[in-house]
Order: sequence, then structure tokens, then C-alpha cells
Amino acid sequence: MEIIQFGGTKKEQTELAQLVLSGEKYATSSLKELQKIEGNLASQVGDLWEIRDGENKQVCLVEVTEVYNKPFGEI
Repeated sequence: MEIIQFGGTKKEQTELAQLVLSGEKYATSSLKELQKIEGNLASQVGDLWEIRDGENKQVCLVEVTEVYNKPFGEI
């Protein structure tokens, strides 16, 4: 299970985690090249994510249900 904190500040992390919990935020994106540089594997259908807020507290668990590869300009 991957631990995820969206956003750069604690406030953003808490706000974005709440949006995931409410169902308003149901998608995210990342750059394939950045994943390579950081040594992260691309998300796969079935992956589980633990979403945490700005206080590093678990807000919810989500399962990746779809993965798309698109050019940056199409996102």
C-alpha cells in the first residue's frame, strides 16, 4: 500500500485529502519522466493508496480503478 499526501503544504494536504474523502477529487496525474527519475513505479489498476492529511493522519483508503497514459497537453 502506498501512502499519499497530495499538495505541498499541510493546509493543501488536508484540503485535498478531504476532497478525496468527499468524492470531489477522484483523479490525479504524474509525469512519467519524473516517476523514472524518482524511481517510482507507475500506478496499476488494483493499487491501494492510503490518503493522509497535513497532520499525517489517515483520511481514507482508495483503490486505483483506471490508469491512462496521455500526453501532458491533453490532461
